[in-house]
Amino acid sequence: MRKCLTLFLIPFCLTAFSQDIQEYISKNAKEIDAAAKGFKGFNFLDTVLKNKRIVLLGESSHGTEEYSKTKLQLIEYLHHRLGFNVILFESPMTPGTYLNLSMDTIAADSLIRYAIQSIWHTNTVLQLFNFIKENKLYFGGFDPQFISSPYSNRLFSYAFSNYPGIKKELMQLENRIDQVFKQGIYTKLKDSISFAYSRLATEMEKQHLSPLQKWIEHMVTINIHYYANLYKGNQRDSCMADNLVWLAEKIYPSEKIIVWAHNSHIDKNASSSSKFMGKILSEYFGTQLYAVGLYMVNGSTALNNRDIIQVKEPAKNSLESLLSNRGFKTAFIETNDQSFDKKIKTFHWGKDVQKLNLARSYDAVILINGVSPPAYLKSK
Repeated sequence: MRKCLTLFLIPFCLTAFSQDIQEYISKNAKEIDAAAKGFKGFNFLDTVLKNKRIVLLGESSHGTEEYSKTKLQLIEYLHHRLGFNVILFESPMTPGTYLNLSMDTIAADSLIRYAIQSIWHTNTVLQLFNFIKENKLYFGGFDPQFISSPYSNRLFSYAFSNYPGIKKELMQLENRIDQVFKQGIYTKLKDSISFAYSRLATEMEKQHLSPLQKWIEHMVTINIHYYANLYKGNQRDSCMADNLVWLAEKIYPSEKIIVWAHNSHIDKNASSSSKFMGKILSEYFGTQLYAVGLYMVNGSTALNNRDIIQVKEPAKNSLESLLSNRGFKTAFIETNDQSFDKKIKTFHWGKDVQKLNLARSYDAVILINGVSPPAYLKSK
């Protein structure tokens, strides 16, 4: 009898689960009308974001054109209407620092190629960099991961002209990591790299450093821990969170900040066993922080290696299926409601099923119906 009753209750529970969220979505989902002039399509965000200092813009895949377009439009809105002047990318700190020094003298496509990860070397991100240049916004990276770029050594040469010994050590270490990076032997040499950064940090502590030099000193200090624990648990996320807190508190203490990263990094509830970036930032900044996860349905996306895949058809009662039922091209909904305070299926990278408590992971989600891979910049 108990078994029969349990079997009878299962479909009832699923129906109640779906209806609960569907009712909330029906009343509260809003369509982002990006074509509306003067940012009128974003008017509903004025009250939502007016008291927020840091807005995290995620994405479930790095290779989705419509994500970048939507985030570009949001950035334009956030700058012009709400006074956000800083954009921080999931890319290395040092090349991004140099970009601020060379914004007026280097073309936007060159800035993209050498300041951020190649996954975002796209025509739409080029538009973003032109927007940054035209409006004289601040740009930065917060990721300890390495990319091969001439900007790092240019920064070291400029910043430490009065400390030639430190400049030489920084540049030699940068060149060494570049070779290690190209050969794929990071793990073998991670301890020696960490030791080299530790020695540099000791030298820097003895000097009276300028603000720019202190910026590089912070990068050096973070890299000690990053390389010592390379590929261990949430080490990268922990370093990214440290970098973002430092940038927000030391470099841009009076500015509003936009963060561009993957959904996994901005998730405020990610992993019960270890703290990822979004969770650390949420605990530090509290209600000043607002995290928006971006999801997709219907179409295709590119993986990090630029292979194109079809976005899988969403499962029943998943976020994608429930929100796409509204018929919006781009739907926005806040998740701070009890109907979202439960595990809900979503798609990671458009192909892998995840179960997330969206009320705890994000403050809002955006679903884009109909997606495609980006147009990448042509190789030089």
